[in-house]
Amino acid sequence: MSSAYGFTEDSARRIARVVKAVEGDTTEPTRIGPMLGGSTMSVVKVTALGSPLNTGQRVDYHASANTMNDINEVKIKEVSGAALTVGQRYMGQFSGYDSTGKPVFVVKAPPVVPGGGSAVIDVVTDVQCGPEGLTLSTVTFSGADYSNAVIRNFLALSDVTQKSYTANQGRCVVVNAAQTGLEFGVNTGTLTADLTAIKADIVTLKSDVVTIKANVLTLQGQMTTLQGKVTTLESGYADLLARIIVLEAP
Repeated sequence: MSSAYGFTEDSARRIARVVKAVEGDTTEPTRIGPMLGGSTMSVVKVTALGSPLNTGQRVDYHASANTMNDINEVKIKEVSGAALTVGQRYMGQFSGYDSTGKPVFVVKAPPVVPGGGSAVIDVVTDVQCGPEGLTLSTVTFSGADYSNAVIRNFLALSDVTQKSYTANQGRCVVVNAAQTGLEFGVNTGTLTADLTAIKADIVTLKSDVVTIKANVLTLQGQMTTLQGKVTTLESGYADLLARIIVLEAP
């Protein structure tokens, strides 16, 4: 027994829209990964390195909660064979499924910027304009040459006259009097506070001097008293000596 169903054109269109909406629904994760009903671009995060495919997760933005969520296990392939970094996020292009049904995304690792070692840098040193056009003169430096040429210490500059930070705390860098280089000078921003502190120190010093003078006067008085006692002791000794002489006389 067979049955036949007839749909009007409007009903068929409504059914087609529902089917399309269901196929494009990406709000729920599936076992094999995202339902790719529109763009095939997605942000993916590497969770483990592997060969030939790395393992990762697709990154989804939850607008209402304003959160980034890692959903759906995926496989990740770097197009040039460069090493990827675990935990790093990359923009990926969906390219199909692997044998286990996991979606595979192809990504491109950012280029490595030369910074030293055997890296080579060509520097233009001169430009000549002639009948046949421009002629460039260049010098080739290695990354190590560049690192050695870069001055990373202020005191190492050739026009800095002072070669130590010692006792220069709080000072500013100023042009020297000869206008030929840089040196550490007074920080005008803290000059008022510095002068106030110096004046307070002077007041304290004056107070200490007054105290010292008073102590000197007290000491002088004590010395005078001591000298009087010494004189009395000397007089008593002379009297005692005279008596001893009298007693010893026959």
